[in-house]
Amino acid sequence: MVQASSLSWAGPTASPTAGTLASADVRVREASRADRSVVRKMEATCFGWMRHFFGLSPKVGTSYSRAWIAEIDGRPAGYLIAYLKPLHGDKTLYVGGVGTLPLFRKRGVAEALMREVFAVDGRVWLHVRASNAAAIKLYDKLGMRVAERLAKFYSNGEDALVMTSIPRSVSDAPEVH
Repeated sequence: MVQASSLSWAGPTASPTAGTLASADVRVREASRADRSVVRKMEATCFGWMRHFFGLSPKVGTSYSRAWIAEIDGRPAGYLIAYLKPLHGDKTLYVGGVGTLPLFRKRGVAEALMREVFAVDGRVWLHVRASNAAAIKLYDKLGMRVAERLAKFYSNGEDALVMTSIPRSVSDAPEVH
């Protein structure tokens, strides 16, 4: 399990895999506080204008979270924000937000971002809309599995799936907070 102290951010080269190429043209780097406005704009583009007010971008560059930006040809293509959140009574790395700008979808952006999270800690969990087949397929490809379905989790009444990379013996009876 990742320790809170390992979530401290020390700069753009803090990630052991910062700057790695996931595919021929996707570059991932750790985000800093200076990237908050870029992340806020990507959140709003990916998930709607309300993310300008209620998104996760304020967590970018804090000591209690990690965030990454994927770039293609030097242009922001996607983002991921992760932080510790309780699962089964243990604080576990939670992917609170991951998004790929529409222009860059189907190019390995989300996969590259998720691989950065797994480089920090193999024990990861997240919520995903039950209707988001593309994301569910990606998370399954990365070794995650559905641990629980939460009815009417999202504000529009849609169900969420709790997906985790934690071995089955640990997560069979999830206690999500």
